[in-house]
Amino acid sequence: AFKHSMEVGVCAEAYQGGEPLRHINSAFMTFEVLDSDRKPCTLPRIRPEPVDGKRRYQEAIARRKIRLDRKYIISCKQTEMPLSVPWDPSNQMYLSYNNVSALKLMDTRTNWVLTSEKNKVRLYTLEENHMLCIKVEMHVSVPAEQAFYLLSDLRRRKEWDRHYEECEVINQADEDDTLYRIVTPSVSKGGKGKDFILLASRRKPCDSR
Repeated sequence: AFKHSMEVGVCAEAYQGGEPLRHINSAFMTFEVLDSDRKPCTLPRIRPEPVDGKRRYQEAIARRKIRLDRKYIISCKQTEMPLSVPWDPSNQMYLSYNNVSALKLMDTRTNWVLTSEKNKVRLYTLEENHMLCIKVEMHVSVPAEQAFYLLSDLRRRKEWDRHYEECEVINQADEDDTLYRIVTPSVSKGGKGKDFILLASRRKPCDSR
């Protein structure tokens, strides 16, 4: 899997006084060693350490596969392009982690643009890397834990979101990660609806947020 490249993980943490360390962010970088002709050198074979080392090695292989899948998606023509990276048990852990970390990263962005505000509901947009992200804010008179629990169950979303016609669980990967099949109506009259397979991941916050 890593014949001509190696992966290095970086973790950023913060601390204040006698408080425990707080995880800020993680990243994985790929390095290559080039020869005199600027071509990748063959690296020595490595043997992962038992337990944690082997687990990290398998996760790195899954990340590499996902990166290759994404390159393939980008290189395809629009009519041939698959919607996303396929899920399977071998990359479940990384995709779930990527779901949560990407959401936390987007939350730290400060350049969200307020697009509309109606009935105390605010809609923000952010364009980044050729993608449009949407964030909705509103205040409700219920405990935060109950609100997150109800919103994270996508089967109930069709009760309040007209863009959801059907939603069913097709795989309960674990307690906090679920694969859903979602059917949405057509955006044009007489057109066909679409269905999607989504991986929904939820985690308890590890700090005051």
